[in-house]
Amino acid sequence: MSSPILSHFTETIQGVATIRAYNQEARFMEILFRRMEANNVAFVILNTSNRWLGIALRGDIVFENVSCRYGTQEKDIITNLSLKIPAGQRCSLSLISFTGWSMAAISHPCASVNLMMFLRQIGICGRSGSGKSSLALALFGALTMSSGHILIDDVSIAEIHVDELRSRLSIISQDVVLFRGTVRDNLDPRGHFSDIQCWNCLEMAQIKSLIQSDPAGLDAQLEENGSNFSVGQKQLFCLARAVLRGSVCLILDEATSSLDPFTEQTLLQAANAAFQGRTIIMITHRISTLLTYDRVIVLEGGRIVEEGCPKVLKEKRGSKFASMLQSSYHEST
Repeated sequence: MSSPILSHFTETIQGVATIRAYNQEARFMEILFRRMEANNVAFVILNTSNRWLGIALRGDIVFENVSCRYGTQEKDIITNLSLKIPAGQRCSLSLISFTGWSMAAISHPCASVNLMMFLRQIGICGRSGSGKSSLALALFGALTMSSGHILIDDVSIAEIHVDELRSRLSIISQDVVLFRGTVRDNLDPRGHFSDIQCWNCLEMAQIKSLIQSDPAGLDAQLEENGSNFSVGQKQLFCLARAVLRGSVCLILDEATSSLDPFTEQTLLQAANAAFQGRTIIMITHRISTLLTYDRVIVLEGGRIVEEGCPKVLKEKRGSKFASMLQSSYHEST
């Protein structure tokens, strides 16, 4: 948006001698002010829209008969799937044997799945191929939509610019990306936030003491890929980054798979505290963590084949959830 201003300013500097010789200073100043006015009007509209979206994108996340696919492949990885996650609810997506995931893994179309999640903690589990992880990618607009809509507060993500959409969502994956540079640069690459805001988010992510242990503080240097941090510390650092961005939805994609139980609990507790009242979607292979949840839903071939209290399902004869839980115990041993 500032390109016309910079262009005019450059031309003025280069031709300043000629401008003065013909007494055209006032005309060039007037042109500069007009272009600054046009830039400011556009900036105010853009900033106002972003602020409005920051408030508006705090409600329900809805998948309406969504079908989507990877790239140019012909088969849909998700077909006619409907899902609703009310604002501030915790949704856990759990999977077993995620290796070899691709659209070709689906040998049959998914049936319509309608889920209304009103409890605090919901677990959705199922074997590889039911499209759970793809829901997260679809939410970021990373998959090709064949049909259906994804809505946030009744606003289709197709109507939201992808940069704005992704600025409101954060994902912490198993493989965290950190760059060589200062803590500040990794935390706030664009320099939009103050030191106080940076320290506050580090405190909420329970990693403030680690950063304070270095005399340089926010100017402390990080090695390539954060090699001077442990795996758990890198996950917590990414959580701090998500808090600082003000994301309305946090997705934990196998974020705890490489963590020991203590560090996993630290990360989950910090995430729950930092994102209180906002949405957390968790993708994990540790089925045993679902035992503390209020309710679990088991998907098979895109259909709900079982649902209920995990502690009850665990003891139920012939339960698919119990079978998956038992399989996860065998895999861990």
